[in-house]
Amino acid sequence: MPITPRALWTAGRSADLLECAIGDLLAQYARSAAASQAAVQWEDGAELRHLTWSELHQAAARGAQWLLTRARPGERVAAWGPNSIGWVLLEYASALAGTVLTPLNPALVDAECEYLLNSADVTLLFTVADSAGKPLLERAAWLRAGLPTIRAVVELDTWATEVITGGPATAGDEPSVLPPVGPHEPFLVQFTSGTTGRPKGAILSHFAALNSARLSALALEPTDAEVWCTALPLHHVGGSVSAVLGALAVRGSYVVAPSAQPEALLRLLERSRATHTGIVPTVLQRMLAHPEFARADLGTLRTMMGGGASIPPALVRDLETRLGATLLIGYGQSESVSITQTSPRDTAEDKAATIGRPLPHRDVCVRRLDAAVPTDPEGIAAHDEVGEVCTRSALTMIGYLGSPEGDAEVFDAEGWLHTGDLASMDSRGVLTFRGRVREVIIRGGENIYPREVEEALLSLPEIAEVAVVGFPDPMWGEQVAAFVRAVPGATLTEEVLRAYARRVLAPFKVPVLWRQTTNFPMTASQKIRKNVLRAELVAELAGQKLAG
Repeated sequence: MPITPRALWTAGRSADLLECAIGDLLAQYARSAAASQAAVQWEDGAELRHLTWSELHQAAARGAQWLLTRARPGERVAAWGPNSIGWVLLEYASALAGTVLTPLNPALVDAECEYLLNSADVTLLFTVADSAGKPLLERAAWLRAGLPTIRAVVELDTWATEVITGGPATAGDEPSVLPPVGPHEPFLVQFTSGTTGRPKGAILSHFAALNSARLSALALEPTDAEVWCTALPLHHVGGSVSAVLGALAVRGSYVVAPSAQPEALLRLLERSRATHTGIVPTVLQRMLAHPEFARADLGTLRTMMGGGASIPPALVRDLETRLGATLLIGYGQSESVSITQTSPRDTAEDKAATIGRPLPHRDVCVRRLDAAVPTDPEGIAAHDEVGEVCTRSALTMIGYLGSPEGDAEVFDAEGWLHTGDLASMDSRGVLTFRGRVREVIIRGGENIYPREVEEALLSLPEIAEVAVVGFPDPMWGEQVAAFVRAVPGATLTEEVLRAYARRVLAPFKVPVLWRQTTNFPMTASQKIRKNVLRAELVAELAGQKLAG
């Protein structure tokens, strides 16, 4: 048994690792008996269209050749838009071409997007005309003018049509001229950050992304006819890696869900006869409460993967009873996808309250916060003791893009990746999430970094000091609150603060609660005691609830 007397789990080897690039596995399916099976599906008006493995490979190969006439292997191409068939095709085309996909959240404001594009030296920017009322294509053209490394802005939907049909833009493209791509070459740059500094790009190799997705998918105990339908955003590793590559790894069909709106998602789950979905608790609760839920035929659904916030045990039991499907909880991060996961045979309490056991090929320990070396017997926490989650695996990131100092912050001399998250491990090797060393706020599955929000707000001249914290929310898991100290003599109203925040931040990062103060609680080293602010806010809100 891999668990030790302390909170240290030694990696199991119950599943082999695939030593191949993502495009190699796609090509293998295209040549095999699976060639005629549906590989990807998407709605096109009233029609549910699909590409077989053979057709998907052909389209992706045309897309790869198109990319290689404009970019070199190893260069980065960005996808800025909502989930779509074009997004999936670009992911596979980039994998075949050896370029490095760089996802961007379509909710980002221009300044945020410009910083990421510049940091990654993006050469091609793929986007759509409109996303949730935002004119992304128009904004991309404006951003390109100030970023000389971008050679072209490409309308993703039109490009997708061309590569699917072999239209004029891709005429004459031959898959045979595609370059070899090694499994340990970069596949994806996923931007993330801690609470200090700007976002950093975690570089994932083909090997790490594919095998992380595969081991998570195998833990679901898949059948030979999986249909994965999930609205998890493709700009996050939960969508681009765990969902798209998870379906690939078990030769399942991936269904593109462009919207997490309950009615649209219920319709697509029913229409596609989905067997698996990935869903954050916020969307799950909205779906259960929707009038269409009782009428939807979801009888084919076998498994659901959740994460990002806790789920009450009663809801787990109710959900599994009503759907006849198993809910599983996974934990990972951009730097190391799919670290732990619950099992289909776990109790409702374990599924609701824990993040499961480490997946195969993952060393995991809980490190005491005052320990210098994770493997020092005195540095490893005891069972049920809270400490920092550390993992060591061939499936972690290569490193941060252009940030050796960032690598030094998270990797120690023995190769352990320090996640910045707090957890405890029991004698079974089951981990319970306890909080975030780095103060990351998780709102509906989206990571929000307080330092980034603080820096944006401090660009308003009337703000002298600001501290951003998260507080519990029954719908979103967490929400954002901002404590503000105004410049002497300045007058700030909540309306002014909120309007300014909406100008400089993506909507999901805008604080929902604002508090003004003249003095912050400080440590002896003159740092704001955010734990005190959060505790006071939680107590205040609890008092209001009781009074109401």
